[in-house]
Amino acid sequence: MLLESLEAASPVEPDPIAVESKELGDDYGLFHIEPLRPGFAHTLGTPLRRALLSSLPGAAIATARIDGALHEFSTLEFMREDIVEFLLNVKRVRLRSFNREPSLCMLEQTGPGVITAGHIEVPSGVEIVNPDHYLCELPSEGLLRCEFTVEQGVGYVPSEGAKSLPIGVIPLDRVFTPVTKVEYHVEHAQVGQDTEHDRLVLQVWTDGTTGPHDALRAAAQQLVKSFGMIGGDEVATGPAIDLLADQGVAPGEPLEDLKLSNRAVNCLKRHGVETIEEVAAMTEDDLFALRGMGVRLIDEIRAGLAQRGLTLADGDGAEETS
Repeated sequence: MLLESLEAASPVEPDPIAVESKELGDDYGLFHIEPLRPGFAHTLGTPLRRALLSSLPGAAIATARIDGALHEFSTLEFMREDIVEFLLNVKRVRLRSFNREPSLCMLEQTGPGVITAGHIEVPSGVEIVNPDHYLCELPSEGLLRCEFTVEQGVGYVPSEGAKSLPIGVIPLDRVFTPVTKVEYHVEHAQVGQDTEHDRLVLQVWTDGTTGPHDALRAAAQQLVKSFGMIGGDEVATGPAIDLLADQGVAPGEPLEDLKLSNRAVNCLKRHGVETIEEVAAMTEDDLFALRGMGVRLIDEIRAGLAQRGLTLADGDGAEETS
């Protein structure tokens, strides 16, 4: 009865609410959300900001093992930085991980020289977004050998939460959230002659592992789902935003069984392709439409499929056998 009364008393929105991207890049987005009822922009802005900063999934380096260093207060004679400084730089390495289980990454470099994140060897399903990020400098000869584990998670997890680690394994603070900063303010919006409406102006900065538009949509869907549970109604939120491409295991053989290069696997997984069957169902045009996909990678995928007696869709099989 109360809900029916509220619906009858609610003012009618003058126009459908629109979300407009004023500026949009890989790591920054400026959005206008309007028209909103007076006071409602703050009602939306505050929970959106909180969800963006604390509730989105991501990946981070969770532990480090460094040859010659049993703890973070050690030093290495051939490295300019001490271990604390080095690990602070390691924590700022930003990655995408498409693997449910923790992944092992290796760093093995000899001095002299400057070491960056791009020197870290990553397994299939892991991608470093800022390969030019500085880690340390080796001014003299010496071998720097490290093992890192990469995990998926949400928000921020302090290193104090790590338990029962072997001697020599150093836990790190994990910053999983891909959003680095969010700001919003409210302006007046005009609808016809009426200026008594709100415009929510939202700025989102990310670390590059997730685009600002995808981050905004994912945060909004989390809020819709949470409010739907409180309201007791089944709320249709549309297709979920798959930031990590791991929201369910696709049936069939995993993509790794094709023995493709890391670049090809990461490109496919970044677009949600998880199994060999999904690759075989794609056409050449579908592959070319994927960001980062080129002729060489497509030829590599064709060869991998051919070894298993498969081809791309749309008559590729006829072309191969003719």
